[in-house]
Amino acid sequence: MTQIGDGSRLQNKRQKRRKGILLNVCIGIVLLAAVTVAYQVFFTSSGEKAAMQKKTEPKKEANKESSKKKEESANKKEDTSKTEDVKKQDEAKENTVPATKTENEKVTIEGQQDQNVAETYTNRSWKPIGTSQSEPHTTKFDSSSQDWKEMTQSISYALNIPADTLTILFLGNNGPNKAIGTVQAKDTKQKYKVYIEWAESKGWQPTLVQRMK
Repeated sequence: MTQIGDGSRLQNKRQKRRKGILLNVCIGIVLLAAVTVAYQVFFTSSGEKAAMQKKTEPKKEANKESSKKKEESANKKEDTSKTEDVKKQDEAKENTVPATKTENEKVTIEGQQDQNVAETYTNRSWKPIGTSQSEPHTTKFDSSSQDWKEMTQSISYALNIPADTLTILFLGNNGPNKAIGTVQAKDTKQKYKVYIEWAESKGWQPTLVQRMK
């Protein structure tokens, strides 16, 4: 009986040992699988993030470069537009009669023979007043013509007196493409003789003024 009992106990111990070994192996497999899964998840996520960053950075750089080029192009267009505006303004100034003339550019001419003349002068600042007429130009002394209107404007410009405050006493021929006008200021009754001549495609330009006594 004693031998049979010892055999049963020994067999039970062996079975328990086998079960323990099997349990340890299963636990080890589970732990290994968990570590493997965690490793894959962590490093795969890090790799994907790095790859996404690498893909995104060139796009950002490309967008920055594109925005920079667009801004430079817009600035160039703006500069070109400003340059064209300045040119147009300069051209407009060249074709516009100055509102006033500088006194130090006025040149008095001495030694006049006519006793009715109080003062004779010219001015270096005088320019052609501009014209809406085309070439070849033909002088017209018709008071309803555009030429008459522009001659009156040239006389007004030379005297720096508004045209509507001048009375035209005479406006006639003074040679090829030249004219002379005798006018009187309505307020002061002062009389003037103004000599003008035609500048091709630029209009009438005053050349000489005589202030009468």
